Amino acid sequence: MFRWAAQREYIQPDQLVSINTIQGEEKGRSKAKPARDVDAVPDDHVILTLPHLPETVADMVRLQRFTGMRPQEVCDIKFGDIQTINGDIYFYPKHHKTIHKGKIRAVPLNANVLSLLNNYKGTADEFIFSPKKSRERQIAIRTFKRVTPPSCGSKPKKDRIIKGGDHYTSCSYRRAIYRACDRLFFGINGYKWSPNQLRHAAAVEIDSEHGIEAVGAALGHSKIAISRRYAGQNLKLATKAVGRVGAAIVG
Repeated sequence: MFRWAAQREYIQPDQLVSINTIQGEEKGRSKAKPARDVDAVPDDHVILTLPHLPETVADMVRLQRFTGMRPQEVCDIKFGDIQTINGDIYFYPKHHKTIHKGKIRAVPLNANVLSLLNNYKGTADEFIFSPKKSRERQIAIRTFKRVTPPSCGSKPKKDRIIKGGDHYTSCSYRRAIYRACDRLFFGINGYKWSPNQLRHAAAVEIDSEHGIEAVGAALGHSKIAISRRYAGQNLKLATKAVGRVGAAIVG
């Protein structure tokens, strides 16, 4: 913010130099509340939550866990943004955090993702995940499961107005997950997990299998330090490594 002000001569350059000498507050050294660390959500919690989500939102969760996308990327994905390059299939978001640096974001789509997306149809300009279409599917399923015969007043309304936008936002996506957590974990300390924790879970798994550089490539990080923060302390990898330490001298 101060650099921006100095560029526009709202403050003097020497003021910016003075501000840059100020050291940031260290964690635990003051009464200031530290930022909450984002942990990877356990897969067991995700599996328990899925049945309590609308089918469309459940597929969004699966897509994000498979790919490590940002929540907004999951919401914004369109059929026209998916391309095949040399036999491999990628999702190219039109908007992402490093676009201002001239970087291209490409998300590889594996077989699990392609199988999931085959359940959705639409034009190139349509969002794949739509709240309105999700609501239509819920009504269709509920109508199909009705036991009362249509002749006994169980006919679906022809003039029903179905509300909902053409795509989810990161906020509405998160709220849907929170509501499912409220139904599932009600009374258990109010536990909730957020979409971004799926991204961290993908980072931990990729780090275990392919290393930290693969985390940066898959998640679209510009710096390895960010990838390390997302992958966190990989206890599984540490346990595996320590388990082999000293094996040569065991007699």
